[in-house]
Amino acid sequence: MNEAMRQPPCWDPGLTGVLPHPGSDEDFWALARAFVTGLAPDTEVPDTAGRGGANRPRVWLLTHRLGGEETGALGGLVLSGLMARRGHRVLLVDADEAEMILTRRSRRLFKSGWVDMMRYGSSLDAAAVTVDWEGMRGYFLGLGSYCPPEITAAEVAAWLPQLAGDVDDVVVVVGAAAAGPWQVSGARVLFTWDRRRDPSSVLDRALADLATRDAPCDLVMACGPAPEPQKVPVAVPETPGKEPAAAEPAPDPSSPAGGESVPGATVPVRKHSSGIFRALALTGLVLVVIVAVAIWKATDLGRLAAPGLDESPLPQTSGGLPVSQPVTGTDTALADTAFTIEPLGGVPADSSQTLGQSETFDQPDAAPDSLSDTNPDSLTTGSTAVPAEAAVSVPEPEDGDAMDPAERWRRFAPAFGKTVGQDGWCLHVSSLHDSTAALREIRMIEARNVWAVGAPVVRRDSTRWFRIYVGSFPSRAAADSALPALKWKLKTDWAAPAVLPASAWD
Repeated sequence: MNEAMRQPPCWDPGLTGVLPHPGSDEDFWALARAFVTGLAPDTEVPDTAGRGGANRPRVWLLTHRLGGEETGALGGLVLSGLMARRGHRVLLVDADEAEMILTRRSRRLFKSGWVDMMRYGSSLDAAAVTVDWEGMRGYFLGLGSYCPPEITAAEVAAWLPQLAGDVDDVVVVVGAAAAGPWQVSGARVLFTWDRRRDPSSVLDRALADLATRDAPCDLVMACGPAPEPQKVPVAVPETPGKEPAAAEPAPDPSSPAGGESVPGATVPVRKHSSGIFRALALTGLVLVVIVAVAIWKATDLGRLAAPGLDESPLPQTSGGLPVSQPVTGTDTALADTAFTIEPLGGVPADSSQTLGQSETFDQPDAAPDSLSDTNPDSLTTGSTAVPAEAAVSVPEPEDGDAMDPAERWRRFAPAFGKTVGQDGWCLHVSSLHDSTAALREIRMIEARNVWAVGAPVVRRDSTRWFRIYVGSFPSRAAADSALPALKWKLKTDWAAPAVLPASAWD
């Protein structure tokens, strides 16, 4: 085995928790500091001898596989905190352009980061967040205000000497596929391995992939509890000197009386029915799979809408739903009317996505919490005039609706900073065809200080949508009362109360 494919040593800092997820009134770095403080005081850290140089800090590339972004972010926090515990001045850098978990959790989206330092001359104190670790002050740099950065190795090499007087170590959290520009001379490459999810075979493939990218792994950082050793059955030794007794042949039933065999007679071979049993077993397995798929479809599709909440196809109107009239499950006046959905305002138009477009949907058998979902085959753009008898009757606003919009938002803002749906109800604000567009819209909503999550949903017509939810309310009535404030804040004219699906992600 060549040197590039050798098995690197494994470092186990004793991580058994998960990455902190702060609420609206919690500080992410306070939770991170408490997490690192909870580790054992004698937790070892990797050796720093022979790394770095006099003109630049040491560089630690903390890589992870695709799908292991949270494990990589947790490893970066722990390594930075343990280095600070030893008295090192540590700079933690979130270079994961795909997910930006540390940047999002610390609420540093669209703010200054390492891109602003490399290209626009920003200083470390102006672009970074100060982190008071246990024993030493450190820094954190998010992605920055310009995306995607498309950074080069030359820019990284020119940037590191600027940090020599401020930090001793630079911990870079980056995906294994994007670690190339950060692979400077003397950098130490670590790989975060989640032992709770990935067997050793996945680790071997990841290490081989790093070796092919000219970034061989120096150290494996293990996260999660160590797997329990498998119990091997103890073999019973045979007693020497005793030969197993030979089985006596069974008497031939075709022989003459007394079971005696006739010399020279051919003994018929009995055919076994194992082929029949195998066919029956295969048939049973196929039936089990069919039943399991049927149960899964019934369970998955049955949760899309509660019984009695489906609405009939609705004729189209020309103006869409007014802002003062939220759509709820008790709206019987809309039983035979259509609706027009305007996505969130301020989004650039893109013909390949549903953002920034006004769309009218033919909505058969749709639940009130999914009014923006539709079969793409029935999608039409624009508006269609309606007869006078089909117009929607809009009630006059109540006294509570005359409240100043800013004052109304200040009243309901705490509900939109909680973990979405933790009190039972939330608000469904948008539905998109693909997860990339949904993630982009989630980031735009969070940039307006509204916590948002997404959830993939499969409709009864077998179409797949990605819904976006915000807020947390104890009842449907509470969610209804917050609708005007949310519409004013997000500059949209549609939202509906809903229950957060179990498949939600942030």
